[in-house]
Amino acid sequence: MTCPFCEIVKGKEASHVVYESEHTIAFLDIQPLVSSRAHILLCPKSHYETLDKLAANKEASAEIGIALPILAKACIEATNSTAFNVVQNNGEAAGQVVHHVHFHIVMRDGDEHPAVKRTVDQLKKQFGIMDRARYTMQVFGRGQREDLVGDEMAKLIRSKL
Repeated sequence: MTCPFCEIVKGKEASHVVYESEHTIAFLDIQPLVSSRAHILLCPKSHYETLDKLAANKEASAEIGIALPILAKACIEATNSTAFNVVQNNGEAAGQVVHHVHFHIVMRDGDEHPAVKRTVDQLKKQFGIMDRARYTMQVFGRGQREDLVGDEMAKLIRSKL
């Protein structure tokens, strides 16, 4: 099976690249968390399935460590958000969907995303679901984003690097 992240590295797959170094690349997630202001994926250019396998490439490992805070700072400035998650999943049981090691930088609003809040509030009224459901949906809920144009957000984040 073809790796979509390797295809992005080769320039064969469309993407909104926001950062690139010799051994790493960062781009907007094509299926971002609906509660995020921006959702960036950072990965090594070389294919490693999981984080433990990336240890074989010291240069890429170091560049990931350098890029994470640089991207976080740029995303904070681009979105005016101060809250964010850095998430990394290894293996299907941990929620890894694309088997190319990558880090998610997920920018959050000060308030909850209105669509998520509306849905959870409605469920709570109907079924008495606890506040934990709201947190889970906000952190892990995915969907297609309509409120963010990829080119514009990518350009804004790049301008803050």
